[in-house]
Amino acid sequence: MGQKTRPYALPLNACDSFGSQSALKFMQTITFEVTLLDERGFVDREATIPQCMGEPLRVVVAKPGLDGHDRGAKVVARALRDAGHEVIYTGLRRSAQQIVDTVRDEDARFLGLSSLSGAHGHLFPKVCELLRSEGLNDVIVFGGGIIPEDDREALYECKIRAIFGPGTPTSEILEFIQTSNGMDDAGIGQASEWHWSPTA
Repeated sequence: MGQKTRPYALPLNACDSFGSQSALKFMQTITFEVTLLDERGFVDREATIPQCMGEPLRVVVAKPGLDGHDRGAKVVARALRDAGHEVIYTGLRRSAQQIVDTVRDEDARFLGLSSLSGAHGHLFPKVCELLRSEGLNDVIVFGGGIIPEDDREALYECKIRAIFGPGTPTSEILEFIQTSNGMDDAGIGQASEWHWSPTA
């Protein structure tokens, strides 16, 4: 029923990395439905998740470094999936090279990076550098997590096209995906200075 996609993939070597029981728990975790919050932070039971227009896009959601908190990343991944996109969540504690390898192997159009550990200033630019060195110039990169305003300009200079802080509605992330996908110069290897103006 409906279109057939592969919305989630277990992290590479998931059973080896987490153990078979942990891998099973991961598979169970991602089956919950996403909820949308209103401007006050309450669940909006009347909200609907916008459906993607045209072909579904392939999006990798990744947690670089040692950050062990991934609730926000999973919420974003579920919202993208429920909007009709194909989502590959890498799991926790991935190196920059592992993330880039996943983007290449999955032929992803978007890469979402999440960091709550304060290491975004080092890890995000490293991932962007590796993407360019591997010729993945058309990949559109966005970030999220606890990223102070003062740190964002340097990330935009690395060609990260959007940074979403706590409280960002998932509908805004979906709007960014749709808008940037329609642009010819939003990839990590393009010279455009454009970036999304977030609400949070």
